[in-house]
Amino acid sequence: MFLINLPLGVLTLLMVFRSRPDGCVASAQRMDRPGAFTLVPGLVAIVLALMQSTTWGWSSLLTIGLLVAGTLLVLAFIAIEQRVHEPLIELRLFASRDFSADTAVLALVFFGLMGITVFGAIYVQDMLGFSPIEAGVSMLPLTLPLLIAAPLGGRLYDKMAREPSRRSGRFWWPSDSCGPPPCSTSSITRSSCPPTWSWGLVLGSS
Repeated sequence: MFLINLPLGVLTLLMVFRSRPDGCVASAQRMDRPGAFTLVPGLVAIVLALMQSTTWGWSSLLTIGLLVAGTLLVLAFIAIEQRVHEPLIELRLFASRDFSADTAVLALVFFGLMGITVFGAIYVQDMLGFSPIEAGVSMLPLTLPLLIAAPLGGRLYDKMAREPSRRSGRFWWPSDSCGPPPCSTSSITRSSCPPTWSWGLVLGSS
């Protein structure tokens, strides 16, 4: 199943090179190598420790060591980004209240989305006996409205006042991330699916 990503990735690269405007000149910017070499290993160490903590145990020296090392690397990344001329992430952007609020809302929306999709798929397979294909189909009432509502929500955000739009996103994301798993019945076509459509619409418009 995962091998399908390889041809899709190659196709995407070909489309990018084909659609690139003529005369596009690469910039002379330098890659922030110190930032990349601290952020990537730091995040890998933290994620690995969190994922393997149930196996290794929270009191394991390996778990604690990875968490400490990852945290130190991320702190080093933050210090580096404040000093380099061309940072990998422009941390000064977070001084803007609008940018920080938008980023926080986006992070919370994706947090809710990942919780619904990942744990929802596990629930319908382990508790309701869905096959992997049925579990994937049961997510369609969530993902299809999301694909429609996301671009519309972006256009609405640009046209309307930003503060009311952002406040609506702050209000909707917790209500959207709570509730029963998608299509939580013994059949993926029963009447409990319509609320999942609303979850997708709310997540996309947030």
